[in-house]
Amino acid sequence: MRWLWLTMVGVALAALPAQAQVQPGLVEDFQTWTRFGLRGRFAGTPHRWGVEVENRLRNGSREERQFLVRPFVTLGVSDRFSVNLGWAHFFTWPTQGNDIQVETRLFQDYIYTFPVERLSIGQRIRVEERWFEGASDVSLRVRYRLQFQHPLDAERRWLANLSDELFWNLNTPRNAPVGGYEQNRVIASIIHKLTPELSVEIGYQGNFNNRPAPRADQFDHDLLLYFTYDLAGR
Repeated sequence: MRWLWLTMVGVALAALPAQAQVQPGLVEDFQTWTRFGLRGRFAGTPHRWGVEVENRLRNGSREERQFLVRPFVTLGVSDRFSVNLGWAHFFTWPTQGNDIQVETRLFQDYIYTFPVERLSIGQRIRVEERWFEGASDVSLRVRYRLQFQHPLDAERRWLANLSDELFWNLNTPRNAPVGGYEQNRVIASIIHKLTPELSVEIGYQGNFNNRPAPRADQFDHDLLLYFTYDLAGR
């Protein structure tokens, strides 16, 4: 099983430079994404709740790009299948001017996870309904993520995490994102449980953004630093 895990990591990391060579005029940036999450469980049920606060810095991590708040509930359908229902509020700073763009979205996650020996394989389909200021209609987007996690120790306090997520816009409202292929995010990270409640994840994200002409496509090299506190403890 170890050879399979190492092969998947190698293939995913090798794909990152290929994404960054989509076109000669590709714009690249280094960003830092920091997230703080709080989670809990509804007493006497398999259902859970959570809220995430995230900040994203751009332009070499020197200026504000985006701030978001994302609460959600998780419905435990079975040991392998769960559904997330939530909403998010995004504040995006423009590259020019002072008008902060506000986006509100609803999202629904359909998550199926299964083990292969010690390897955990997860698939997530996320459907989003996005409202932008000044847009003619709601913007619809679907995302698909394939994720692999493998413990690095017997106590499962250290996990290696690898994922790839595709983004596809389903329509083209006026003053909103253009329909079609939008993004691809590949993540390689390490998750460490500091205590039964508190975990930290640090990693790298290669984020390719497909821009409509005449804008150049963009590839972001993102440092991820995520903290999660789980009141239920796992």
